[in-house]
Amino acid sequence: MDELINKTLGQFQIVRELGRGGMAVVYEAYQPALQRRVAIKVLSRHLTHDQAFIQRFRQEAIAAANLKHPHIITIYDVGQSGDFNYIVMELLEGYPLADLVKQGPMNSIQVSKIIEQVASALDYAHQQGFVHRDIKPSNIMLAQNEHATLMDFGIAKALSGAHLTQTGATIGTPEFMSPEQITGEPVDGRTDVYALGIVAFEMLTGQVPFSGATATVLYKQANTPPPPMRSLLPTLSPAIESVVLRALAKRPNERFATAGQFAQALTAAVAGQPSRQSFTRPTQVPPTRAASAWLPWALVGGGALAMICLVVIIATLLLNPGGQTPPTTAPSTLAPTEVIRQTTSTQPLPTSQPNLTTPKPQPTPMYGWPYLIYATGPNGAWQVMLADLSTGSAAPLPNQPADSGVPAWSRDHQQVAFRSKADGTWQVYIMNANGANLRKLTQTGGNYEPNWAPDGIQLAYVSDRDGNKEVHLTDINQSKDIRLTNNSVLDDDPNWSPDGQWILVERREDDCYNLYAIRPDGTDEYAITNSSGENCVWATTPAWSPDGNYIAYERSEHGERFHIWIMEAGGANPRALTTGSHNDVRPTWSPDGKWIAFSSDRGGDNGIYIVQANGGQPKRIDTSGGFDPAW
Repeated sequence: MDELINKTLGQFQIVRELGRGGMAVVYEAYQPALQRRVAIKVLSRHLTHDQAFIQRFRQEAIAAANLKHPHIITIYDVGQSGDFNYIVMELLEGYPLADLVKQGPMNSIQVSKIIEQVASALDYAHQQGFVHRDIKPSNIMLAQNEHATLMDFGIAKALSGAHLTQTGATIGTPEFMSPEQITGEPVDGRTDVYALGIVAFEMLTGQVPFSGATATVLYKQANTPPPPMRSLLPTLSPAIESVVLRALAKRPNERFATAGQFAQALTAAVAGQPSRQSFTRPTQVPPTRAASAWLPWALVGGGALAMICLVVIIATLLLNPGGQTPPTTAPSTLAPTEVIRQTTSTQPLPTSQPNLTTPKPQPTPMYGWPYLIYATGPNGAWQVMLADLSTGSAAPLPNQPADSGVPAWSRDHQQVAFRSKADGTWQVYIMNANGANLRKLTQTGGNYEPNWAPDGIQLAYVSDRDGNKEVHLTDINQSKDIRLTNNSVLDDDPNWSPDGQWILVERREDDCYNLYAIRPDGTDEYAITNSSGENCVWATTPAWSPDGNYIAYERSEHGERFHIWIMEAGGANPRALTTGSHNDVRPTWSPDGKWIAFSSDRGGDNGIYIVQANGGQPKRIDTSGGFDPAW
């Protein structure tokens, strides 16, 4: 249908193509009468041979045009011009959710906000008698402010009655179809709840529950429980997993009754687990399509079936008479390391240089991320080292300025923050993990201990520029610098919670150290430890576990020997992880939450050790001394 460009279709002047699928092409067009830009979806000509379908298509489009909701696309018109049948709708600015999902697992707060918006659209549509039938990320448009718009109402229903099996077309998307769609049973709003659950599953884990050949996916959708989400993303909250898996129940009456109930339960699970992964806008906003004007109004033809579903299921069962699940072309689960690798930088990291001590640590999958960074060297000549725990090698981080230390990974492991005294005073720097794009974020005073927010954009750090150590917030664009704490005591070692809702702070008051949690906007400050008096117990350098359930920290009897302790996030049930007549300090969690790295002088000098979070014998992983590890 390229011949339509620069032609007129009805009263609309076709400007350019925005996208196409097996059943339709979407164009940008101009409507002179109203002086507005619109999007036009033009059906493929092979569909026009089914007059019954054309009638249903027009009826459904007209009915969908009466849906007025802030999260549902607005339909302006439906028409026919010669052999072309089309729908006219608003032209949306932004990018499809599918583009964001391709970047890997998303943070749970972001997921819940998007699910809330789509669920409100679905509840409204269901009340009006509409079942969408084709909920998937490519049918959800996100504006730059993350306003979600749901598209393609009515099209799947019209297609479900069309005689399309001879064309090879399919209706919907197998990876998002409910069991009742596959078996040809009646559908209602709970069908959309199932599909929305798969959307949430993919957003949170980076994968759909079932993938592979169409017959395999359809069989599993109807018969096989989805894989445990935490096998794909170990840091995911059990409460969040429970909510999503309920939405994916095979029987409709075991799911949430409405999309809104699903969204409310998901939001509650996220809010009730203050340490869960949180959201902010991704480090890289997905590119907009067609110069920021793209309409993925479900170019129908990508996915699953309606009329041919039963045929495929019967064929599948014939091929598997014993009821065995057909082999899939992709594994149903991934090891934690594989999941992490999907979301991290593709830039190669150095793996050469001196071998680390033996025995080597356990295989990489136990850690969730094989690269550990730490500082090493004499005073005045510190440098950041990058160790590959899977190969037992280490090398200096490339392109770092002189006298650099206290490194910190961004949560996606694409960037490193650290302090450096290259300019004569301690300042906070950031750069890419491969050494590119080095930038200095602070300019005045002494600035230390950077720690990344989950969004990869904001950092908390400590500054004494005002004459007292306080926690500040900045961002990688240097567009703000906020003083978070402002008091007469000393605040140090900030550590951001995985959901971005809290920042842990070490505070010295009355010659004792306690841990506090503070909101990033400075509100709701509370003490996690509360020791005082002449023989107080010091609690310092906190580190939140990846699932947010625990805090690792240094503990000392009023400044005597320091050891690593672990307690629940609220401060309950503290337990010693290390003991002995030496100092163990600066804990950091492995991304899979199973290991803790720390600095220790137990070998006679400062070195980097790792130990299982549930206890065990620490093992040294460096040969030249080290301090301030970050995983």
